[in-house]
Amino acid sequence: MKILSRYDQRVLYEGDHDTIKEAAEAAVKSEANLAGADLTGAYLAGANLTGAYLTRAYLTGADLAGADLTGAYLTRAYLTGADLTGADLTRADLTGADLTGADLTGAYLTGADLTRADLTEADLTAITVNWCSHALMAEILLRAAGDNIPRQQYAAWSTHQTKWEWNEFLEYGKSDDRVAWALSVLAKWVKPGDGAPDVLRELASQLDKNKAG
Repeated sequence: MKILSRYDQRVLYEGDHDTIKEAAEAAVKSEANLAGADLTGAYLAGANLTGAYLTRAYLTGADLAGADLTGAYLTRAYLTGADLTGADLTRADLTGADLTGADLTGAYLTGADLTRADLTEADLTAITVNWCSHALMAEILLRAAGDNIPRQQYAAWSTHQTKWEWNEFLEYGKSDDRVAWALSVLAKWVKPGDGAPDVLRELASQLDKNKAG
């Protein structure tokens, strides 16, 4: 079984394996560089791809449901329409990755870098949010903003405030009621043990109490 480069058809890995999943796992275990690999439509569900070098790899339409991609290098990877349901993307580098239409339902994104990643029409249902990712939070806010232009503008603006801390956002909120809106939106994404800031955890707790009441 061979794994080829999408760009020049070079053999990036070759081994005696029956499936592409086995080949990919073996390649990663051997620390093979799979940058630019053509894994279009590959069945990799549940695969152990921890720390994989998949920069600019083609994973369009690939089945990565439940795959372990902890710490994987997926910079500028093509993940259009990929199935990433329940995938562990903890600390994965997804800088500039194309996740258009990808299914990220239940995916773990703690510590993942999504800077400049394209999340257009990606399914973010029940994801575990990286609360340090301005790009991901901005995407959540942009979707929640609907047709409200001031809120859309705030969501877009927040993407670029990468050096701001949570207390600075709260201070800014004293003069901009959109901050309260943003916090209420983000609080709905809080999960136990996900590292969410205290202000969001407190809001989430209040929301739960209101539902119970």
